Amino acid sequence: MKFIFKCLIFLILVSAACKQKASVYVSPSPESEVIYGSIEEALNAKKTVKCLNLRNKELYSLPKELSQFKSLQFLNLMKNKLNLLDKSLFELKHLEELNLRDNVIEELPASIGELKALRQIDLAKNKVQMMPVEMGELKLMQNLFFSFNQLKSLPVELNGLSELRFAEFNDNKLSDIGFQLDKLPKLNHLNLSNNQLKQLNSLFPLTIHGLKVLNLEKNLLDTLPENIGNLTSLNSLILSFNKLQSLPENLCKLDQLELLLLSGNQLKSLPKGISNLKSLKTLVLVGNPISIEEKLRIKTQLPNCTIVFE
Repeated sequence: MKFIFKCLIFLILVSAACKQKASVYVSPSPESEVIYGSIEEALNAKKTVKCLNLRNKELYSLPKELSQFKSLQFLNLMKNKLNLLDKSLFELKHLEELNLRDNVIEELPASIGELKALRQIDLAKNKVQMMPVEMGELKLMQNLFFSFNQLKSLPVELNGLSELRFAEFNDNKLSDIGFQLDKLPKLNHLNLSNNQLKQLNSLFPLTIHGLKVLNLEKNLLDTLPENIGNLTSLNSLILSFNKLQSLPENLCKLDQLELLLLSGNQLKSLPKGISNLKSLKTLVLVGNPISIEEKLRIKTQLPNCTIVFE
């Protein structure tokens, strides 16, 4: 039974992720650009080098020749041994997509703010402890991937990323979120799962029209703010494995919500107005001390929803 349940949750999450796939930035016309697989190959190129893939090259430092490729738009440095980022990287003023996933980078220099053309940066699976405030200067940024690092907080300067659509900060040590969702009007996917968040009061003070997926799984939340009802476009809300004992009545204002995951909390009941969640298709409540009577009420009020209690 546990195996079936895990498979169900996996399929639900994959489905939600696939719906958001279109939001991820894609480099302009990569099919028409040659992607060079080494520095040597790029140096010998007869055409202007715009795409360079140095993935899995056992690099301990950035190649000195990197700064020669002034027109570079796409740079993949994934799965190397990089610990530091030197100035040669920050001379690439036309860079739009930067992949540094799966290295051993501990510090992101303030110079990152000089890459004004950046639209996507992937720093997942590194050892970054602090995000520089200069990240807020990247006004064209659409996608941030910072999962599996050691971040403890996020700077308020992220409020300046008005083009941001997709942000993943899961699996860090976050206890403080500096930005506010009303400052990020185009954000539709936010993953803050597996952190140390205890409260969310500053996250969405005003009505938010764009956010569709919010993942807060595996944090330390014991309550949700009443203004969670401000997330008017939300269709997926993941709150599994927190310490929630009750849910605010305003949660029932989320009339676009299709997926609600609440496993592993301390809920004895759901809000009285749960029937207002007309769009809800999947509700998972495994691992909560809900009485037989309350289960019956929930089923009655959500007749068109698939509900998993155990």
